[in-house]
Parts: sequence; C-alpha cells; structure tokens
Amino acid sequence: MAVDADSYATVALVQGLIGDLVPSRTFTTGTSPTLAEVEGFIDNVADELNAILGANSYTNPVVQATDSKAYGLLILANTVGACALILTSMPTGSFTDLEIETLSSTRYQSFVGRYKKVLKMIQERKLDATRSATDSFSVYSGSRTDRDTGETKDALFSRGMSDYPGARSLQE
Repeated sequence: MAVDADSYATVALVQGLIGDLVPSRTFTTGTSPTLAEVEGFIDNVADELNAILGANSYTNPVVQATDSKAYGLLILANTVGACALILTSMPTGSFTDLEIETLSSTRYQSFVGRYKKVLKMIQERKLDATRSATDSFSVYSGSRTDRDTGETKDALFSRGMSDYPGARSLQE
C-alpha cells in the first residue's frame, strides 16, 4: 500500500515528527503502528481535508502548481492530523480531544490544535486557494424572460456564497 495521490503528507514527514515511537525512527511492516497503518492514517486525514475543502467550495485536491501556499498549509495539516491519529492508536495512553484554540503542552494537543486551526481556516473560507466555479449565484426578479418584449432579464442582485447572510451588490 502507498499513500494516495490526493494526500498531502508523506510517511517521511510523519516519521520526522513521531518517528521516536518506533525503533530506528522508521515505520515498517514489523513496527507498531505498521507502515501500512501509517499510510492509512495519512490517507484518512487527507480524505477528511478534501471533503471539507469540497464542502466549502474549494477545488480539491489542492494542487501545488496553482496554490503553493495553501498546498504547504495542507501538507502541515495532513501531517499533524495523521500524527494525532497515530498517537491515539498507541497503547501508551488515551488522549482526550480537547476543544483548544492555542497550542498546548502535550504533543497530541499540539498536533490537534494545529490541525483544527487549518480546518477553521477552510470552514471560514480564509484559505488562499482556488475556489470552484459554483461559488456564486444570482437572484432574479420575476420571470427570466420579459413577457412583453421577450428580452432576457439580467440578475437584479448577486452575491458570493461566502458573503455573510444579507450581503448584496447591485449588478452593473
């Protein structure tokens, strides 16, 4: 098994943060967690990130060539998210998922805090990444075609999906 193409993290990045959990700092078929399990954790977190990106009108997966800053942030989120999942799978402790806004003292809390910050950026649509073409819609006054002249009416108001409720701008 290998890491999916739409994942952002790599096993090497995860090993760099939590490789000390296994001998020789390298995940293999004989370690706990195994290499396949680590790859699965990376893919699971990437799937969650891509689902949240899609739900918030971002194109996904984010591509490095077009959105390099957002891609780098997603690498971080995918890596720390996978690390947090791996730590919860370890028999050395049960970790409480705290609702935290700042980085905390334990490694797990630090990983979860960083991951949640990126999720919050995505959900608030503050990620500097390409948005899908379905990000705006128009409100029409009356029917689409004028009954007397047969001409098409232009939208009276329009707004982006990320605008706050009630925000409008007149069409020119």
